[in-house]
Amino acid sequence: WSIAQNRGAGPQKVPLADFLLQGMHEALQDGDTQLEPAYAFDRTIHLPELPGSADVHPVIRSWNETAFDVPENAISIQMLGGPGSAVGWHSHGQTVQMTVHGRKRWFLYPLDRYPPGDGPGGGFSLTDWIRLVYPSLATEDKPLECIVEPGDLIHVPDGWYHAVVNLADSVAVSVQNADIAPEHQQYFKGVSLKAVQNLLQEDARAVEELAEAARAYLQKGRANDLHARRVLYYCLMELDPDEAVEVVLEGIARDPFNVPMQFELATWLDRRSKAGDELALRTFRQAMEE
Repeated sequence: WSIAQNRGAGPQKVPLADFLLQGMHEALQDGDTQLEPAYAFDRTIHLPELPGSADVHPVIRSWNETAFDVPENAISIQMLGGPGSAVGWHSHGQTVQMTVHGRKRWFLYPLDRYPPGDGPGGGFSLTDWIRLVYPSLATEDKPLECIVEPGDLIHVPDGWYHAVVNLADSVAVSVQNADIAPEHQQYFKGVSLKAVQNLLQEDARAVEELAEAARAYLQKGRANDLHARRVLYYCLMELDPDEAVEVVLEGIARDPFNVPMQFELATWLDRRSKAGDELALRTFRQAMEE
């Protein structure tokens, strides 16, 4: 089975029997910090040599390829984890999941909303997100939540960001659509800083048009605008550095836990100040004060 932990420190492949007997409840540490326990996933229904199979739930013993025969555009997944194992924020095609055994706590954000602190480039494990970000959120910024128990089935709509933590030894099965509808700001998702820099050398007018498209998206006032905001920042770094700073600071004000956005701004201003740009140094100090 594929093993993931602490925001994807994997996957690694292990036999199911080894995971059940050794890895499922293994305490994982990073120095003094306790990490999330490992979480196992499988898409192939290979369940040979189950230890103590007589004690395994009959629903699980009945699993086979036929039981999970799904259309070509769907994926069947089986999940197994102990208390505290978790899957961090992510999205994919619509999904139906049933908890066979145990209890699971779900967090969900509707379409076109990102989890605070976990937008583009975010890297919180779910454990850290619950500990550091969740308590600071205003009521209107908190996710939808529910706890599912054996026999409960949950439907996650297409494109909804969601995360799950197991509250006990848990087994679940899911079927998800392999396709996902594009986000409203899908156009901006693949635009990198390097791509904007190359475009600026080839066609400065095209960068101006890209900036206008990103600015127009921001003016729509959608809750999720981080990709468009990032692209506008990239465009304005050369076209209008002052506005570029304002664009990022506004994004940081809306999501103070978005560390990648803060890091990009700090790195850029630091590079400019080291090159002798006194304005960049003053801007950096002002941004730190804010």
